[in-house]
Amino acid sequence: MKPIGIRREKVRLPNARKLPVGVILDTATRSTIAAAITNIGTIAGFVVCCFGTIASAEKSGIEGYLLKEVEGWAVYVQETLLKQEPEDAARALVLLSEQGRKVIEVIPPKIVRKLQTVPLWLSLPHEDRRPRAEFHQDKGWLINNGMIPEKEKGIEFTNTAILDREVIRMPMLLLHELSHAFHNLVLGFEQPDILRLYQKAKENGSYDLVERKNREPQMANAMSNHKEYFAECTEAFFGENDFYPFNNKELKQHDPAMHALLEQLWSE
Repeated sequence: MKPIGIRREKVRLPNARKLPVGVILDTATRSTIAAAITNIGTIAGFVVCCFGTIASAEKSGIEGYLLKEVEGWAVYVQETLLKQEPEDAARALVLLSEQGRKVIEVIPPKIVRKLQTVPLWLSLPHEDRRPRAEFHQDKGWLINNGMIPEKEKGIEFTNTAILDREVIRMPMLLLHELSHAFHNLVLGFEQPDILRLYQKAKENGSYDLVERKNREPQMANAMSNHKEYFAECTEAFFGENDFYPFNNKELKQHDPAMHALLEQLWSE
């Protein structure tokens, strides 16, 4: 999925500093970043990459999108987003870099390399859909919903305006979406053990009323379907989830069979 043979140069952004995930950029930093991105003008300028680094953006071969690389992932950035909301685009790229580094830190290297073949897309929200992050599994669905088929098997972020808040709410947001890709492309959505444990959890009601950060107890998102069950539990296994079980220790206590399965499925 990654184009081959594209040369990318990196230069240092003046007065750059490392920014933590979820950061709200100060006025001076936003102005510097916005100025850098505004220079894109003819699509030959620069796009902010990660933590004060600027990477050259290249034409992607897909109309309306530029290509850049973030932590080993190909990222397709909508030109309209860059022109209309340059600060949102800049902040989203910084946050994607931090999210990518989290994935690299916790996932075995061989699996990381598989995950890095999944392209990421940054776009403005689609007219009739709320802003979100989502894995596009089906080309037919994309076409029927007025989207380009090239996004199939990729992850699209249309929530760039609120992404700084979303990664606070969901610290492992990118891993959640990559889990859907891994489930589909490597394990298969019909992986029998995941289906079995999901059905067991539904029947015993263990996720029917759980804690959620900063909200009233409710049914866990993991019970939406077996795909969300796998992705939500993966968040807890490797980091932090916004629904109980929140972390690895709690997952092992609450759902020991799923904990053991994740240890197996995500190993090299």
